[in-house]
Formats: sequence, C-alpha cells, structure tokens
Amino acid sequence: MDDKIIRRLGQRLNHIFQWINSANTYSTIWDICCDHGRLGLHLHQRFPTTHIHLVDKVASIINTLETDYASLNDGRLHFIAADATRLSLPAEQRSLVIIAGVGGQNLQAILKGIIDRLKKGSAVEFILSPNSHTFELRSFLREQHFTLIEESFVTEKNFSHEHLWLRYHCGRSPAQLNTESFQPVTIIGDSLWRDMSNIKRTYIHKLIRHYERMQANRDCPYAEVALNAYKKIIQ
Repeated sequence: MDDKIIRRLGQRLNHIFQWINSANTYSTIWDICCDHGRLGLHLHQRFPTTHIHLVDKVASIINTLETDYASLNDGRLHFIAADATRLSLPAEQRSLVIIAGVGGQNLQAILKGIIDRLKKGSAVEFILSPNSHTFELRSFLREQHFTLIEESFVTEKNFSHEHLWLRYHCGRSPAQLNTESFQPVTIIGDSLWRDMSNIKRTYIHKLIRHYERMQANRDCPYAEVALNAYKKIIQ
C-alpha cells in the first residue's frame, strides 16, 4: 500500500520548522505528543542524517503512523508509544525536543520528567508551543533555569501562541549561567511586545480577562502577579 501524503504544515508548525531549519543540524529530534506526526515527518524529509522520534502516549496514534508511513522508515524514523513524562533521552551532542499543542500545565510535567532524567553535563534544546497557561509555564522555566535562545508570537486561524526556543544545561548553577551570559526567560516574554499590534493587544486582553477570573475565584496563586505584568504592557 502506498504511503499517505504528508499534509502541508500550518503557520504554527511551519514557524517551528523554519526555526529548526535555521539551526545547525541536530543529531536527534523528539516530536513529543506528536498527534498526526506531520511536523516530525517533514523534518525527517528535510534532514537526511537526523534521527526523528515521533512520540505519543496514545498507542493507536503511533500504530497508525507506523503503518501509514512504513516505507519512510529508513532507520532514522522512530515511532514510540510512551508517556512523555517518563522519557529518558540518551546523551546526544545535539538533541532537540519539540512539544506543541499542549497546555502549559501538562508541559511543565513533561519537561520536569525529561530534565530529571538527563545526565549531568547534558545540554538539550527545546521548542515549545503551549496552548494555554503560558505565564505559569514561563514561571516554571525560570525556576528551573532554562535559558532563552529565541521567542516569537505566532497566529494561525485566529488563535495566537507564544513560541519559545530554549536550552537546558543539566548540572549548571544559576551563577554559572549568569557568568556565561545566557539569556533568561522573562515572565511575560518581554521581547514579544516591543512591536505591538492589534492582534497582540487582543491576545493580552484575553489573558487579562482570564487572570481576573482566576483572581476572583482564588484559583491561581500567579493571578495578581500576572495581571500586573500584562496590564503594564498595554498602559
């Protein structure tokens, strides 16, 4: 049976693809919570020496991908049904983990599971495209001493997303990172708002309404800090 056609990437995934295309070649790329696997499959075609791991905890998704794209498996394409919070990444010289289309709270759990299993001295890059709870996610990234490579604001089909390209250095102290001039993650993504637009204002107003509800319901310890930070952007 012929392979299914790999569908085009939408704006959100294409932005991630272009980021990766601008980087030096990775030896291994992990597409976590891959769902349809579209991004990983495009990366497999683009980088002929890179190992691509398509990972999803839903076994039926992985089984379907493995069947539909069997002839593409040249030893570099790996299909993995697993809980991403329990993944152990082998020590690689250039590894990238992509997590897109996941809420910020779930992202924190996945990231914590991955970095807790890294060997001391490892340096892994991450590209994140959260669906929600970005403020809480950024707070976590700061607490865990992730460093920022780049961040961007991407809109597709009236939904806006903050994209973060990060590096995690296992075993390095905050003092070492400061000495080596790595860029920290900011609490609201300061660089995203330097060039303000109506789309960005709409996005921020949506976040303000969300945290106002959280503050009223006392459901979020970050609510007051988040509100103050976002309101300053649009004053």
